[in-house]
Amino acid sequence: MNDIEPAVVPTVSVEDLMTQIQALQKRMDAQNAQFGVSNDPLADALRNLKAHVKARGDASPLTDFTPLHTRLGQYEEDKSTKNAELLRMEIVKFVQRNPHLELDYLPELAVDLHMATVEAA
Repeated sequence: MNDIEPAVVPTVSVEDLMTQIQALQKRMDAQNAQFGVSNDPLADALRNLKAHVKARGDASPLTDFTPLHTRLGQYEEDKSTKNAELLRMEIVKFVQRNPHLELDYLPELAVDLHMATVEAA
């Protein structure tokens, strides 16, 4: 009357599973490197902010971007949450003092860097 067979419980080797996960991670890392995708959010956020500050500075030669470059340099020397916060505040102040440059997006990039710094700490 009971035609149902008991379920087969698969056995899983934790070591084999870890080996497969590590192999997959290596493949993903290799593909990311091949396509130029970084797996370091802190480095990405810093590179992005520096590139935008440089580009906007190059496009506005009559404006002194030295305060931002100085804070970026200080941050690069010591990637602390304190320096990330000081950099973010310097950028906010700089954007407020230079509304004609339309730099409203720079504080967002600074927040991204600050968050990545806090998460890495």
